[in-house]
Amino acid sequence: MSAPANATAAIVAETRRIWSARYAQRMSLDPTVLAILSIFGGAALTALAGLVGAGINARREHGRWVRERRLLAYESAHKLVEDVRQWENDFRGVENFRRELDEKADKAGLSKEARAELVATGLNARNSDRFTPAASYAWTREIVARKTDTLASITLLGTQEVVERFDAVFGPIGNNDPQAYQRARRDMEQAMRRALKIKI
Repeated sequence: MSAPANATAAIVAETRRIWSARYAQRMSLDPTVLAILSIFGGAALTALAGLVGAGINARREHGRWVRERRLLAYESAHKLVEDVRQWENDFRGVENFRRELDEKADKAGLSKEARAELVATGLNARNSDRFTPAASYAWTREIVARKTDTLASITLLGTQEVVERFDAVFGPIGNNDPQAYQRARRDMEQAMRRALKIKI
């Protein structure tokens, strides 16, 4: 090797030796300091693990809370749909019964008073007082209020699909289409199961 290369190698070797000595002096710590650093380092790691665990647990609890509230909202929606369907079916039954009584009165040639008495007696037997105009109006107001509350709950807690399926169920009820109602109800229930992550 040439002289400049030897000089460069010597300088590099001396620099390494000096830095190694200084680094070794800095790294040599008192055993008490090492013990204290170990304790505080362990405590810091434990606290960090606790915070991470608490965050994970909080997320899990929030998810559970949302699922419980969704279930309550969906149960309310399902009950409302069934109540409306039952009322519509009962109303149609009373209306059909009223028509049958009118036809019988026509065939029998009853007077206006006798006809009214026959219809009233027959309808009372069918418990039709809940289908009077005043009762129907009150029931409609109650259903509108319940539907508004239920829609608000499922809009806040549910998915857009559930909201759309819930709204879609009411069309077939009003149109007296049992097959369309069954399909719409099944679609609503499936959307609710998906939102609740229920697998069947």
